[in-house]
Amino acid sequence: MPNLYNFGIIFEVIYDMKKIDFKKLIIVVSFLLLLPSVGRSCLSPAVNFEVRDFCFGSVTKFNNKTKTIGNVPVYLWTIQGSAGSTPIYSSSDFDISYNFQNIGSYTVTLKATNPDGHFAFVSRVLTVTSSVKANFEYSNCDSYFTNYTSCGSTYFWDFGDSTTSTEESPKHAYKTGGVYRVRLIAYNGSDVDSMSKDLLAFTNNLDGNFYFNKVEDTLKFVAMDSVNAGRNEYHWSWGDGTSSTYFGNPGIRTTHVYKKLGRDTVYSIMLLVRSQCYSAYSMKQHHIKDSIIVSGTKVFPNPMLSSNLLRILTENDEQLSNLTITDLAGRKLSQYQIDVKPNGIDVGFNDLPSGVYYLQFKVGLSLKSYKIIRQ
Repeated sequence: MPNLYNFGIIFEVIYDMKKIDFKKLIIVVSFLLLLPSVGRSCLSPAVNFEVRDFCFGSVTKFNNKTKTIGNVPVYLWTIQGSAGSTPIYSSSDFDISYNFQNIGSYTVTLKATNPDGHFAFVSRVLTVTSSVKANFEYSNCDSYFTNYTSCGSTYFWDFGDSTTSTEESPKHAYKTGGVYRVRLIAYNGSDVDSMSKDLLAFTNNLDGNFYFNKVEDTLKFVAMDSVNAGRNEYHWSWGDGTSSTYFGNPGIRTTHVYKKLGRDTVYSIMLLVRSQCYSAYSMKQHHIKDSIIVSGTKVFPNPMLSSNLLRILTENDEQLSNLTITDLAGRKLSQYQIDVKPNGIDVGFNDLPSGVYYLQFKVGLSLKSYKIIRQ
């Protein structure tokens, strides 16, 4: 079964449309049922935490910012004096507070485990001091700057795009993707420290759209996303009961061969794309001409041996009209059945006697005549 993260994406998109298309919803859910499991990361919570009042001599507050869909995970906080050492503190509370007893570096880890056993965690090394020590991280998906400064009281941010902020942990969305040099200056009275980082920011140009072209029996597909960071997940539903999953860079190309069914078929093709932060999908229909490609008009089998079925195929799906079958004496036959096909017809006979017959019909404005031999 697909996870609730997948369903949350689709229902959010449909909700935003302000009008539920139940036919599309059925197709979407059917598509999700075909999706394979795509790894632990897609089933795990998105773990994150913030730090408040971080300074030696103060009680530091750790706020849980983990994002989950559907499942309520079990949390485990640990604080270690150094990476790999025995924890000096652990807790299963949602948020925690801790009073560091010594100046130095500590590894703080938050782990979230779902009821199905899938988990994720985040660890950060924090330096406890009695003076200002600037530090921060940036979450691309939320456009959010998390301040991990020790002993700071006021702050000044320069986001590298001619905008600034004095918030402690500001949210800032970049208008265009690219690399930006961000600087944080932290103050506590006359005590000052700063930190600068080059950050890669990207915008959501992920719409799940795609285009395709047909070469013989193969459809060549190209995804039209343009997220400029990381590799994306591409989940294709081909509309014929099969699906494929790929991991690749934006604009991935793939192909799909449809089986010959002997009839023309309309397929609903769907693409669900997930990047590091975003998800989108689109669906298109395509008419595959699986019937036999004909050059000119074909009548077969001729002679008719054991078969009581005569097949007439026309080029470019032209329609037949005014069909008559006569024997050598010019008498019209009436004991036959016509089955209309996408590019012609099948004529079925009941115990047609051996002999020579004349078949006549129109294709467009052109009159066609054939001598049929029944053996």
